[in-house]
Amino acid sequence: MKALLLPLVAYALLDAIDHMETGSFIIGISSVLSSAFATIIAVTTHRIILLGPDSVSKWGFFNWGVRETVFALHIIALIFFLFFCGFIAKSSYTATFSILDLNSVPWKLLVYIPLIITFVIYVVAFWVIGRVSLAFPAIAINQGVSFRYSWKLTRKHQLLMFLVVIAFPVCIWIPIYLLGKIPYTASVVSVLSLITMVFEIAILSVTYKAIYELEDGS
Repeated sequence: MKALLLPLVAYALLDAIDHMETGSFIIGISSVLSSAFATIIAVTTHRIILLGPDSVSKWGFFNWGVRETVFALHIIALIFFLFFCGFIAKSSYTATFSILDLNSVPWKLLVYIPLIITFVIYVVAFWVIGRVSLAFPAIAINQGVSFRYSWKLTRKHQLLMFLVVIAFPVCIWIPIYLLGKIPYTASVVSVLSLITMVFEIAILSVTYKAIYELEDGS
């Protein structure tokens, strides 16, 4: 759709800059702008799916307002949440190696405990992210729904949200990542990444609509 064309082109150009050997300052600026355009793409996609094409201007959104700010802040909150989970996981390693006598054979077996703890931490983290992700399509259509409401809305659909938000995207991104290891495939990977991003956002929109209508009856 035309509403997504220009934001997608801008995002692709900025993504290309990120992969060039330019100065760290330029890369930093392009990364920030890429994140901004990714937010615009997400908001636009959600609105088209949930409210119809008339809910956005012909060539999409390029003005940054409260809606986009709230949307971006929720994304940042999840990023900090993942960083916190990573900190806990790393701390479990540090604690294990500082307490255990690694020269003792029985203790060596306990070195696997941090691996188990890390696995559990990230499974729980991804489960939480799945539960709260319906806040994003709701924010995009100005419903002002928070993480708390999304948590309540998904209480009967926890497995579905994990599959939609975590498992399914991982299954798609792994082949794209492996393709990127092949020389001279950067352009193909960039296009596939953009298509995949929009597709995943659209799936989240459809999931939100289905669960919202089922749970709220409207």
